[in-house]
Amino acid sequence: MHIPEIEEIGNHAGIWEIPIHVVIVPPDELCEKYGTKKGLRKKCASLQNYFSESEGKITGFDYNCFVLFQMTSDEFLATLKYTLDLRLEGNRAPFILGGHTGIYALGYESEPLITISEQERRKAIEGFLDYALGKPEVFVVSPTKIIEWMRNPKELSLFQNRLFCHRYRYLFDTNKRKGLHGKTPRGTDAAVTLL
Repeated sequence: MHIPEIEEIGNHAGIWEIPIHVVIVPPDELCEKYGTKKGLRKKCASLQNYFSESEGKITGFDYNCFVLFQMTSDEFLATLKYTLDLRLEGNRAPFILGGHTGIYALGYESEPLITISEQERRKAIEGFLDYALGKPEVFVVSPTKIIEWMRNPKELSLFQNRLFCHRYRYLFDTNKRKGLHGKTPRGTDAAVTLL
C-alpha cells in the first residue's frame, strides 16, 4: 500500500496546537481499586472493534467515553483516575482531556447513545477534578494558561494556586450559561489540562 507523503505544516505566528492524549481504561486487576467493576476493557472492545483490550486506549475526549464506549459515571471516573496515576508514575507529561461542556448540560439530547444523566456525568468530572487536586503535584489549567506558561516558563512551585482554571465547575455547569431559547451557547467546549 502506498502512503502519500504528507507536507509539513510548519510554524505560523499566533497558532498553537495542543495535543489530545489517550485515556487508558484500567485493566481488570485494577478496576476495583479505581471504583468500578471488572470487565470494562471487554465491554469497550464489544462496543468498538478497534479498541485493544491489551492496551485499553481511547482518544482523550469525554464524548468518546460517554458516547462511543457508553461509560457509566464510575467507569469514566475510574478511567480518568487510572490515566492520571499512570501519567504521574511515568514521564509526567501534561494530561489533556478534551471536554465538551454541552454534554454536562440539562436536557442534552444530541446523543441518544449516552446512557447516564447529566448529573452523573457532572459527578464523574467533578469527582475526577477533586481526585486530581488531591495530589500536590497536579495543577488544573486551561489551554490558554499552558500557552502562557510555554511563552514564559517558570518553576511550578512558584505558583500560589494549583487551580488555574478557577471556573472549572462553571465550565461544566452549563445551566448557568444558557443562551437564547435555553440552549447551550456554541464555542463553550474546554480542555482540562493537568500538569
